[in-house]
Amino acid sequence: MSIKELEEEIIEIEKVLKNFKSGSLEWNNIEAIITEKKRKLSRMKTQEDEEEQDVLVGCEGDCGSCGGGR
Repeated sequence: MSIKELEEEIIEIEKVLKNFKSGSLEWNNIEAIITEKKRKLSRMKTQEDEEEQDVLVGCEGDCGSCGGGR
């Protein structure tokens, strides 16, 4: 699942949440699902950022072929 797909899924679940009374069992269960998905989204974004940093920084060797020359 991509970041965009997960974001869209969270939005759809949040729409469903509005149909339930705050504090009800259903509301609490849906809220827990949303929280879990937001954590997953955060991890995915962090991982994507780290991968981008790896590409931008390169290996930091002297040849410069990977963009990481000193």
